[in-house]
Amino acid sequence: MVTLFNHLKFKFMKNTNLLTIIIAFTFITGCRKTVEPQPLSTKGTLFFHIHTFSDTTEFVEGDTVRDASGRQFTYSHARLYISGITLIKLDGTSVPLNNAYLLVNPDQEDYLVGEAPTGNYKSVAFNIGIDSAHNHINPATYPATNILSYQTGMHFYSLGEGYTFINVQGKVDSTASMNGPLDKSFSYMVGIDSLLKHVSMPDEPFSILPGQTQYIHMYADYSKLFQGINLKTESDGYEGDAVSQKIANNALNIFSLE
Repeated sequence: MVTLFNHLKFKFMKNTNLLTIIIAFTFITGCRKTVEPQPLSTKGTLFFHIHTFSDTTEFVEGDTVRDASGRQFTYSHARLYISGITLIKLDGTSVPLNNAYLLVNPDQEDYLVGEAPTGNYKSVAFNIGIDSAHNHINPATYPATNILSYQTGMHFYSLGEGYTFINVQGKVDSTASMNGPLDKSFSYMVGIDSLLKHVSMPDEPFSILPGQTQYIHMYADYSKLFQGINLKTESDGYEGDAVSQKIANNALNIFSLE
């Protein structure tokens, strides 16, 4: 009798343990959440990395440097706006990156352009200056930290004039022998809608990858701004006068790929 009782007790405990395992497994599997796959990003981040040179010498504002002829310059200002940045796909189609504005200066190298669609590209193009739609917006509408605000000092004196696209100031050795002191001041503040210049960089393929950062490396040689400029008689240019037009045309040649 005792043996039969023990036998039944063992079977009951065995079945109970099995039932407990089944219930626990059902509970665990029932509570498991389905993880939905996350969509892949369709954009990456684009930066311009720009080194500022005078001929072969990299400089910051305040340095004394030489151009290709050996003439000495010092720059108190060497700044320009970039806008209208466009990526060129391998098939030649254009991808504009709207509302990207950069204020290039010798004391900075990295410039955040913003998000860009993923893909394979062969080149980049941009404007030197500010597009007409934004050139005459009141700078006071932007916060002080925005590069289109009054605080940058890159705006003319009226909304009609708009922004200074290129602001280059300093001193130069204007002597014929090019071995004298920095005796001549120069100041070029170039602007107005008609002097917006479009730059197309040479082909050098690159890719924008999902969630990744891509840099486009460039040089800006400010000495090329002075090609064909008589530093004794054309030391000043303002807005859209004849000298400013020469400077704006020269600006087309200052950028190259690193």
